[in-house]
Amino acid sequence: MKLYLKNGMLNIPNTLTILRIILLPLFIMKLSRGEIEQAFIVFSIAAFTDLLDGFIARKLSMITPLGQILDPLADKIMIIGGFVAIYLSDLPVQISSFFLFFVYLKEFYTILGISVIYLFKGKINIQPNIFGKMATFMESLSILILLVSNLTGMFAHFVNYLAMATIGFITAAIVSYTLDGIDYMTKNEQYS
Repeated sequence: MKLYLKNGMLNIPNTLTILRIILLPLFIMKLSRGEIEQAFIVFSIAAFTDLLDGFIARKLSMITPLGQILDPLADKIMIIGGFVAIYLSDLPVQISSFFLFFVYLKEFYTILGISVIYLFKGKINIQPNIFGKMATFMESLSILILLVSNLTGMFAHFVNYLAMATIGFITAAIVSYTLDGIDYMTKNEQYS
């Protein structure tokens, strides 16, 4: 499947990424209607596309400039949108505003860091690292566990522990991306 665009290629991984973005309004709609089971299914599909698009892009050499922009953007939309929708809902098992602050902090900090690097270097070549990937995984898992807890009552006692572990991964991601950014900014042009 090859549909050429001006600055990249719309291929299978990029199509999955776009699907992830499109699924968020459906998730919000299902959640706002109290259809928690369907919201869980929609978010599960979105989270699965996050795993699948990167795997396919790497294994089949389908990495494109469009995908390098869309994938992290889709992650931010999915995570922030998912948490805000849950936070604003009337679900009995909830996340705290303290936790939501850390989610916002990571995403804001990432965007700010990328912008500063682009401003000074004129390009970006920082790849996601294990801490960032784990933070995103833990955030997705937290949303799914919150939904399951509200559906079944299971894991409700576990939500706070999961939130604290997620905050730990978010903190590790912020620190590691700071170090990566400093390293990138201090390297010569041959680095990129």
